[in-house]
Amino acid sequence: DTITITVNQKDGTITFPTEPAELADSKSELPTGVTPQSEVVSSFIGYSLVEITRDEKKEEIGRTSKALYKAGDTISAKDLSAYNGTGNYRIYAVWSQIQNIPNGSIYKDEENDREGLITAAAVNTKILANAGLKNNESKYERRILYSKGSKYMDIATDETAWNNTLYKDYFDNSYNTDDANWDIYVSFLYNIASPTDEYGVCPYLKFSYSSDKVGNFRDKTNPTYEHSLRTVAEKLLSLEDTVQKSYSWYAYKDLIKSYIGEQTNE
Repeated sequence: DTITITVNQKDGTITFPTEPAELADSKSELPTGVTPQSEVVSSFIGYSLVEITRDEKKEEIGRTSKALYKAGDTISAKDLSAYNGTGNYRIYAVWSQIQNIPNGSIYKDEENDREGLITAAAVNTKILANAGLKNNESKYERRILYSKGSKYMDIATDETAWNNTLYKDYFDNSYNTDDANWDIYVSFLYNIASPTDEYGVCPYLKFSYSSDKVGNFRDKTNPTYEHSLRTVAEKLLSLEDTVQKSYSWYAYKDLIKSYIGEQTNE
């Protein structure tokens, strides 16, 4: 697929167009997420100027976004001339996909003597990798917005993807996917005053553009899930005991029991 752009003959600038119509159909081919219980939110991000690096055999070994532009941003035709679709310099139209995973879990940080909620989001990192953005922290961040009444906390996700092993250890041990499109990331919420305090959870993606603008991408229709230590504990403890033992959080089951007011062995 190609992107059509036009040079302004008066000043030699190019204005990046809105979501390219010729690529709109490709959105229907985007993956549908890691869990059927939650909607996948797809957003048009803009345009990435990508440099492809190759080894001595001319095989591709990496991609880096040298610049990221929103629709409506301008650039000089001279600065864009190298990105002509051939060689190692290309322009990619970028979409993002994020999914709010409805399950929550409980984590005890033994090293720092604290415990709290873990929540998770799935991100389509394949489309970001194609555009040189997957590991580009200066241009792309994963964050989770926690809300309690009129107060908000904005927390970055863990840097490590929790694919398969870690996700299964704490969230869903029946989960298994070989879908290379998606990575699962989690966020930790500590220092919760009461087990009954409920927090709305909504993940989003933050992109920083070369024009110094920032774009936060979440859809208002994307569900915000409500979690408290108590409600999460109730779900975890409702599992059969043999199933509970297969999770890492079983090591501090007495703590989890205390969140619902049950007598512990301590």
